Amino acid sequence: MKDPDFTISELEQLITGYYACRLSRSEERTLRNLLAVTPLQSPVIDECRMVMGLENITGPVSCRHVIRNTGRHISAAASIVIVLSVGLSWFGINKNQDITQSEYIAYVNGRKISDPDEAKAIVEKDRQRCLTLMDETIESVRQQQAECTELMNRMIKKTEFNIL
Repeated sequence: MKDPDFTISELEQLITGYYACRLSRSEERTLRNLLAVTPLQSPVIDECRMVMGLENITGPVSCRHVIRNTGRHISAAASIVIVLSVGLSWFGINKNQDITQSEYIAYVNGRKISDPDEAKAIVEKDRQRCLTLMDETIESVRQQQAECTELMNRMIKKTEFNIL
């Protein structure tokens, strides 16, 4: 991907849209690719790179930096496991309840939806989107875990060769 002619302020506006969850999946991929190749830098851009896991692509990697980031990945993975465990426990506790007897409350642009069927549809759509995001997060954590394992194995092999 070539670096389009974005200014820092245009890129920061796109990042603001990312943080506000206003970007589509396609736009998020475009932002990720753009952040990977653009030489532009600002605190907002650098923070977004870090949030997206791109900080290693844009700068040199030191062993200390890799080890520190590995700890972050492990912490993130552990946090996700805890959140998923609590969520699955909650679903397990509530699975015996008749879902048709549930009350659905939804707001759109600050306005409460009064039609129960429409509120249920909105809540169910959001629930499905959350489940999809959880699945994507799990897959991302698995990929990061595999990358960390591979990186640590390479570091161990490199250290063994230096010792011998």
